[in-house]
Amino acid sequence: MGSANYHARIRFHDGSPSWLLRVLRVASFAVSLPSSLVENLVLSEYATLKFLETITVPAPRALGYGICRPRTDHGTGVSFILMEELRGTPWIDKPGVSSGEASENEKARVWRGVADILMELEKHPFPKAGSLCLQSSEIEVSAVASDRFLVLTPTGPFATSTAYYTAFAEQYLELIVDGQLYTEHPINAYLVYRFLRDNAIQLVSQEENQVTERFYLKHVDDKGGHLLVDEQLNITGIIDWQMARIIPRHEAFGPSLVTADMASLCNGKSSFSPNDLVLADILRRRGLSDLTSNITDEKDSRKSRLCAYATTPYGAPAPHPSQITATDVNGARSYCAGLLQKFDSPSYVLQTFIPASAKDAYLAIRALNIELARIPDLVSNPTVGALRMQFWRDNLTRTFAGTPPKEPVAILLHTALQSLRSRHPGLSTSVMKGWFMRIVNIREQYMDNRPFTTIDALETYAENTYSTLLYLTLATIPLNSMSTDHVASHIGKATGIAAILRGLPLLAFPPPPNHHSNNAAFSGALGGSVGGRQGAVVLPLEVMAEAGVREEDIYRQGADAPGLRDAVFTIATRANDHLITAGEMLKNLKQGEDAGHAFEHEGEDGHQYAERGISGKSQIDELEMGFGVLMPAVSTRLWLEKLEKNDFDIFKPELRAREWKLPWKSYLAYSRRTI
Repeated sequence: MGSANYHARIRFHDGSPSWLLRVLRVASFAVSLPSSLVENLVLSEYATLKFLETITVPAPRALGYGICRPRTDHGTGVSFILMEELRGTPWIDKPGVSSGEASENEKARVWRGVADILMELEKHPFPKAGSLCLQSSEIEVSAVASDRFLVLTPTGPFATSTAYYTAFAEQYLELIVDGQLYTEHPINAYLVYRFLRDNAIQLVSQEENQVTERFYLKHVDDKGGHLLVDEQLNITGIIDWQMARIIPRHEAFGPSLVTADMASLCNGKSSFSPNDLVLADILRRRGLSDLTSNITDEKDSRKSRLCAYATTPYGAPAPHPSQITATDVNGARSYCAGLLQKFDSPSYVLQTFIPASAKDAYLAIRALNIELARIPDLVSNPTVGALRMQFWRDNLTRTFAGTPPKEPVAILLHTALQSLRSRHPGLSTSVMKGWFMRIVNIREQYMDNRPFTTIDALETYAENTYSTLLYLTLATIPLNSMSTDHVASHIGKATGIAAILRGLPLLAFPPPPNHHSNNAAFSGALGGSVGGRQGAVVLPLEVMAEAGVREEDIYRQGADAPGLRDAVFTIATRANDHLITAGEMLKNLKQGEDAGHAFEHEGEDGHQYAERGISGKSQIDELEMGFGVLMPAVSTRLWLEKLEKNDFDIFKPELRAREWKLPWKSYLAYSRRTI
């Protein structure tokens, strides 16, 4: 019966066959199963058993089910399935008719029964891959039922084999990055599954590449313990269909666990066993050579189906896009907005000034920035952090190629890019992809919280992160304007410098580690620190030296460290200078004058501009189009003013509180077109 369920036997006084009450053990895994997953597994197994009743595959008869909801659990308080108990002995030790292990002739009797079952399942194809489930009292192919969905949303159904294999590779990649799988060798595992994902199309047979594919039911845990036999070794039934799937033909009728040499398989030897060959011979004698080829195809194994001559590079997009629905998009939009509300409240407030056509892009861009910024706080060592950064590079590559993974930020960004391309056919987004990669790269470079050597290095960091966020948002309007980019560059630098100052207390005195982190279990294996996080001071070293402040004094004395306020003042002054410069530029541009100084990034990637007049818009028109994107200047100015009022004591709690004046201050600034 396995260890994933409780079973209660129900006996009847009249001698009728006994029943089983089957209840999923919701706390039998690493964490408690969410209720939605429990319901999915119960409904899927019930639907599978009801389907099997319509064909000649021996399985328990499903008598009823209950879902742990008011008026749907029949008063039990749990989700359950009520089924008939099958008689028989598990074929796990391959017992013989008389005693000891079964002879080869006796085993052949069982393999003939297995062949009968395969032949029957082959008669009943399905149009999609997934798992059976009850949908409005009808049995349909729905999302895949699997315990691998402890932290992921069940996906499916899939119309093609390629989409099916790609989705599972993506889920394993996310679980590896999250520290739930392959904790001893995460990098090797990540590369293997990324290779499998990128080459999913090569796992598909020629038959499965046809326009209309067919899929078949398979008991994915088809080892001997779930195969029951009577005293004469006749198969009486197959039990435990909880995670059964509808899968591609080549996999459904490929090598199974029931015929495997499990000792060799667990030791890494995945060649075919004598039992595989006997089963294949039985099918061949019955004229089913196509099923025989599935079992004995040398390209297949139970461990993986890996093409040895793949040519697709690791970073290439998957060949088929995920099936993204309106529900997925709405969920992604809510997820991204929730991230902003929780971790970046100024950006959440200022979204109201973003043009409606660019709102989804804005949410996705800002949400990605949060995801990247949080990586050092969520991982316990640089190795896992690098994996997460690569995960986002891969996601961006796929999203810009039109094949986004089912990840909220990628889904919303894909939707925004589709909208942008539909509104402006022929518009290239390659520059935007380069800007995204720039943000990922610079975030990874400073992921270890190393200090900046000079204040110019801090400015470069701010340009490559916060200024680039503004460039990206302007590009989604779309607006390609040197004057607006120039103003955005200064505002982004001011915002980035202020962000480093604001984060200093949390970096110097980090909170206790997240004891619920999935990475804690294997941080030691990769050289990370399990016991706690070490503080860091990232202020520019040259500024600290000039102010006479020492890192150890900050750890010991906090706000009272000698020279700290002077250093903070120097850095804050640089941020304020950029805001002053941006304000003066706006005045000049609105009067039809030049900005007052050259744009230092003109000519770089993404900053090539047409001559004035070709676009048909004046500088004032361009500023009007993109002014809402420049509003972070208001939130940055308010924070710098608060810092000054607190005498540049960066440890004051007020500096980490939400700015209650931002909504109306930003409204006034936007109405007057001032910053």
